Amino acid sequence: EFRIRHIPRAQNTLADKLACGARSSPSAMLYVDSTPPIWLSESGGLVT
Repeated sequence: EFRIRHIPRAQNTLADKLACGARSSPSAMLYVDSTPPIWLSESGGLVT
């Protein structure tokens, strides 16, 4: 059995630091779509 519990970011400074770092770091790939590009799935870079 497990439970999911919301912990406010103000009470979890490590998670806050990781989230802020992820948002501010550059990303090698950006796309906004419900499905990844075909070339990505064909290249073996995507596990389905």
